[in-house]
Amino acid sequence: MSITLDRLVSELMSDTTNVLVNGRLAGLEKEGLRVTPDGQIAQSDHPDVLGAALTHPYITTDFSEALLEVVTPPMDSTTEALQCLDSIHRFIHQQLPHDEMIWGSSMPCILGGEERIRIGDYGSSNAGQMKTIYRRGLGLRYGKSMQAIAGIHFNYSLPKTFWPAWRAINAADTNLSETAFVTDQYFHITRNLLRYGWLVPYLFGSSPAICQCFLDGAAPLPSMKSYRGDTWYEPYGTSLRMGNIGYQYRTESPVYVDYNDPDTYVQNLLALISSPYPEYEALGLTNADGDYQQLNTHRLQIENEYYSSVRPKQVPEGNEMPVLAMARRGIRYLELRSTDINPFEPVGISAEQLLFLETMMVFGLLQDDIKLDRDDLLRVSENMAITAHKGREPDVTLLRSGPDSGRRVTLKAWGTEILDQMTGVAELLDRQTATTGYSESLRQQQAKLQDPEQTPSARVLRDMTDNFSSFAEFALTRSRDNHHALTQTQATMPGGYDTASLHELASVSLRQKTALEQQEEPPLDQWLAQYFSQLNADELKRFQ
Repeated sequence: MSITLDRLVSELMSDTTNVLVNGRLAGLEKEGLRVTPDGQIAQSDHPDVLGAALTHPYITTDFSEALLEVVTPPMDSTTEALQCLDSIHRFIHQQLPHDEMIWGSSMPCILGGEERIRIGDYGSSNAGQMKTIYRRGLGLRYGKSMQAIAGIHFNYSLPKTFWPAWRAINAADTNLSETAFVTDQYFHITRNLLRYGWLVPYLFGSSPAICQCFLDGAAPLPSMKSYRGDTWYEPYGTSLRMGNIGYQYRTESPVYVDYNDPDTYVQNLLALISSPYPEYEALGLTNADGDYQQLNTHRLQIENEYYSSVRPKQVPEGNEMPVLAMARRGIRYLELRSTDINPFEPVGISAEQLLFLETMMVFGLLQDDIKLDRDDLLRVSENMAITAHKGREPDVTLLRSGPDSGRRVTLKAWGTEILDQMTGVAELLDRQTATTGYSESLRQQQAKLQDPEQTPSARVLRDMTDNFSSFAEFALTRSRDNHHALTQTQATMPGGYDTASLHELASVSLRQKTALEQQEEPPLDQWLAQYFSQLNADELKRFQ
C-alpha cells in the first residue's frame, strides 16, 4: 500500500463503530434473454404473471420484449443483494410459460435476424410510449443485435454516517457543502474505477465466444477464430461484451464526458442530450407513417444512452430527468456496469465476486485521487478493449494513466500491483463485518492473475471445446442447468418477500399500468416537449 492508503486504512481500522459498512447499500441489476427450449430468442410477450414491465419495482425488461431485467432494491450487504436476486430469479423461472428459460450468457442466443428482436412494449401511456420510442432509437442508431447483449450492474453506496468521519480523517475542504463533498468523493471513486476497470473483464469476463448469428452476416474481427463453423471466439479473450463488438457507438465522432469535476460532467451530459447531430437528423425523427422512431435527433436521446463502465447516479423523483436529479441532489450511488453473466452460476454472479467488487469500490475511495484528461480516457477505453479481446495472452500490455500516463506495463504486473495494494482494504472490510470473506475473495482473484486458466473466460472456452459443438450448444446446456437449479425451491426473498408476495407485486403492477393508461394525459408530442423542457430548469442554467 502507498503511505496515504496505509494511513487511511490504519485510521479506519481503529474505528469500533464499523462506520464503513453499517448503512452501506448494495444492489444488483441483472439482464437475461427469455429463450425457447431450443435456444431461440422468445417471440412471446412479457408474461403477465411476472407483472407489468413499466411499473413492477423488481421485474422489468431492457431493450427487447424478451430481455428480462431483475432489479433488486438496495440491500444492507452484497450477501443480501445476492439472496434477493436469487429469490426473484426462482420466482421468474417457476412462472415462465411455454417451457421458456433465461439464457445464461451475456452474448445472445440464436437470434435469427434483427427482425426477430422485438422492441420492448410498455403500453399506451405516455411514459410507456417514451420507453418504447427510446428503444426504437437505439435500434435505429446502433442495431438491435447489440442491444440483445446482457450483463449485470453492481450498485453501491457508502453509509451516510460515514461521510462526516471521512471528512474529518481527510481534513477536507470545509467550504464544500455536505452534498458537494459526497458528490466529489464519488467522482474520486469513479475515476479510479475507470483507471483499473479492466480488472473486471479479466477476472470475471465470461464471454470469449459468440454465435455467428450475432454478426448477422458481418465479418468477424481478424483476431477471431472459427470453431466448427458457426462459432467465433477470441483465443485469449475475456469479455467480447466489453470489446469492439459489444456496446459501441457507431459514429465517427467520439463521445467525451469529463469526470474530473461534477459540474463539468453535468455540462458535458447536457451538451450531448441537447445538441442536434447531423447523422441522426438525417435518419429522421419519425418514419414514413409519422410514428416516432427516436425521441429526438440529438447526439444522445437521453442520459442512459451514454455508455460507460461506471455511472454516477442519483434517483429521479417522479418524471424528473436524471441529469436534473444529479444537479439538484448530487450523487447517491455508483453503478459498475462491466460485469458479464457467469454461465456457471445460476443467477450469473457469485458471492465471492460481489465481495471483490465491494473491495474495489472502497479501494477506489482510499486510493489517491488522480485526474483523467482526454488522453487518459482514451487509454481507459483501449485497456478495456485489449483486455476484452486478448487479456489472457501471455505478456499482453496495457497503458498506464494518471502520473505515469502512456507507460506500457504487462497486465499481470499491473494487476498484481493493484491487488496487492487491496490487501489492507480487504482486511479492513473483514474486520468491520466480522468475516474473512473479503480477503479470501481477494486471494482467489490474485490466483487468476498468476494462472489465467482459472478465469471464467478460460473455463468457458475449455468447456465449450471439450464438450460441445458450438457456443450455442454450450450456452443452451448451461441455461438448462441453471433453470433446473432455480426451479427446485421457492423464492425466500430477504425482507419477507416470498412467492405469494411476488405474485401480489405482479398483480399490483398490472393495476398500476392500467390506471396510468386510463388517466387523462396531454398528447404525446406535448408530453415529450414538457419532459425535455426540464433542460431549461433553473438548476441547469449554470451549466449551459
